Amino acid sequence: MTEELHDAQARKRRARRFGRAASTYDQSAHAQRRLAQILFCDLQKRGGFAGKSVFEAGCGTGALSKQLLTLNPASLTLCDLSTAMLDSCRSALGEQGVPLSFLCADAEKDPLPQKYDLITSSAVFQWFSSLKGGLLNLKNALNPGGILAAAFYTRGTFEEIRQVSGDGIAYVSAAEAEKIAKEIFSEVSCRSLSFKTFYPDALSMLRSLKETGVSGTGGRIWTPAKLLEFTREYERRFKDERGARLSWEACELIARA
Repeated sequence: MTEELHDAQARKRRARRFGRAASTYDQSAHAQRRLAQILFCDLQKRGGFAGKSVFEAGCGTGALSKQLLTLNPASLTLCDLSTAMLDSCRSALGEQGVPLSFLCADAEKDPLPQKYDLITSSAVFQWFSSLKGGLLNLKNALNPGGILAAAFYTRGTFEEIRQVSGDGIAYVSAAEAEKIAKEIFSEVSCRSLSFKTFYPDALSMLRSLKETGVSGTGGRIWTPAKLLEFTREYERRFKDERGARLSWEACELIARA
């Protein structure tokens, strides 16, 4: 199988997985909303986006999109790999005073339809097959002096799952992400973020991840016996009075073209 075919099939699987989660995403995406809020607060502080063209990569159900509208952009283009997610976002936003465009595309690889002053994204870049390739593609769609602002998960996320199951998702580290970005952009700021979420038990944790389109174990298929073994060991090691713990590590990257 060629690398291109493998990537194409992986994108289709990811689109189907997130499409299936479109109706349950909002009820379980606590960590994702937290990351989007951190990113948006920093965009607010930076300011200067009123009257500018804005593109969001991986809009999902619209958690960040709603906040971007308050920046008073001249236009907002919302992009996602999943048509079901785009439909959810469109329904959530409704009619707005800002011109909205909805684009079903792969922001990592597909040429974008125009140049933008701000390209932003939350909890998406960790899915890129090549962070460098994705950043190059997005830089090509920025106006001179345009801003890329993204927050995404990095190595160390779901560390508890990896320790118990031996499986995990191969995220890049924050240091690697910063190094790659500095090879592409003229100005780069990068900071690491770390937080934890807690669930009533390990099964609730796995179910919550699935409801946001994430497996946490690289697509492992559980047998009943293996699932029981995993949940018992997970809770023995990582459950206390607060619940079953799950770690999230992230990088907030802001760069200028």
